Amino acid sequence: MLKYLIVIILLVALIFGSLYGYFSRSLFIDFRSNAEISTDFRAAGVSFVCSNGENILLRGVELTPSIPGHMAWDFAATVADYLRWFGQISEMGANSIYVSTTMGAAFYRALYEFNTAAENPLLVLHGIPGYNQATLMSPQAQLPQASLWSQQ
Repeated sequence: MLKYLIVIILLVALIFGSLYGYFSRSLFIDFRSNAEISTDFRAAGVSFVCSNGENILLRGVELTPSIPGHMAWDFAATVADYLRWFGQISEMGANSIYVSTTMGAAFYRALYEFNTAAENPLLVLHGIPGYNQATLMSPQAQLPQASLWSQQ
């Protein structure tokens, strides 16, 4: 019975240690290091080139997940909101959207719905925040403690 408990405890520790290393310490092991990387677009000088060789001029807007009266992390915008915005963005002549963070599910549903029906689909330039313990603890990442509110 004691050997069984020791094995179980070691397995649980190994699992939790692996999860901690993967999610908290950005531990990543690439098992496909020889896999070919393919993209639909590439940068060539100051322009973007499509896989068919066509130069693409990006005209776009930045879109955030916040709407008035809500915090950005509420993801309060609905599919209907995004569809309306995508239509307006497309009407003004833009062909791309830049989002700086991972958006809510409504954004991706609306984007798929819009792009499958649109004559000129919108391209997405997607930022992915890469916060980890090392960058958050660096001196450059520390914000000043004083604010306008504390000076009143």
